[in-house]
Amino acid sequence: MKSPLISIAALAALGALAAPAHADTFDGPYVGVTAGWERSEIADRIEARPITGEASRDALVLGGYAGYNLKATDRIVIGAEAGFTAAVDDTARATSGGRPLTIDPRYSFDLSARAGYLVTDKALVYVRGGYANSHVRTTFAPATGAPVVTSDNLGG
Repeated sequence: MKSPLISIAALAALGALAAPAHADTFDGPYVGVTAGWERSEIADRIEARPITGEASRDALVLGGYAGYNLKATDRIVIGAEAGFTAAVDDTARATSGGRPLTIDPRYSFDLSARAGYLVTDKALVYVRGGYANSHVRTTFAPATGAPVVTSDNLGG
């Protein structure tokens, strides 16, 4: 009967002899997660009526991103990235003309490209440009009739 210690030692020795895989900095695919804080504020007027009540909201934002970098030369890097975020409990509530108003930022996504110069093997100076879009749902309860619900994509 072989001892489990001998098997573990043999596997450890083989692992120590194996050459580690080397990933080139700033070349190839990458993924990540992001977390942050967001503050949404409702303007002080809507349709010529003042807004009262809670007019702002702080919320935790969580998301992820994925991208690809390509070393075009030894020092030039180009890349593209896409990201998606959503906030936790970020609905802002207020009143306009004494009627309830809610604004709910649903989610955001962004697409960007960048080009940069490797100052050192681990430092990249770059320019980045792209497009970002947020999907927002607004609900207003008028004095008569059903609530008015609108959704909009705000891009830039």
